[in-house]
Amino acid sequence: MQIEPRHEFAYGFTSSRSTRLGVAIAIAVIGVPAGFGAGLLFGLVLAFAVNPDGDAGAVIAIPIVLALLGAGLFGVWALVNILRVTRTSAWRHGSRLTVRHVRSRTADLTRARSIEIRPTRLRWRDSGPGRTDTIPELVVIGEPAIVHMRLSTGEGQPLPPQDIAALISVLSSTGGPGAAHVVQYLSAGYR
Repeated sequence: MQIEPRHEFAYGFTSSRSTRLGVAIAIAVIGVPAGFGAGLLFGLVLAFAVNPDGDAGAVIAIPIVLALLGAGLFGVWALVNILRVTRTSAWRHGSRLTVRHVRSRTADLTRARSIEIRPTRLRWRDSGPGRTDTIPELVVIGEPAIVHMRLSTGEGQPLPPQDIAALISVLSSTGGPGAAHVVQYLSAGYR
């Protein structure tokens, strides 16, 4: 069986990327100033409640710290979600499987200590006949990382047949521990 040198999986947010990105940016644009304002107001109330004499240091420091904390929390949330939407992808190059969310994780399927299918807590977007409620994931325990690849797109739809065929092809040829069981599971039409 011939293994293609590189295969890109339909793993990320393919159909809803622009909508998800727009919502995350809109929430950031509204949320960061709102978080700053709410932190500032809460800080002023807290500063005067804790220190009714009106010590200038506390009256200024507490609201500024809480305002920056509120804005920072929204900013970090927005940044993580924007990175997650724009960077989520998966590919196989030879026998190396790479899954990228915010960070990339790569494992060589030929040197993996374990290859298995596990259930996730994520649910399918639509329920098909005979499909389980939860989305399964391929877990490759190898060096230098443990790679988790859910067997769905970012929108919760099953991976296309060509992606499953590419996984079956590489797992059949690598023969890592547990690969035969995973090939059998994928060949039977994972659900």
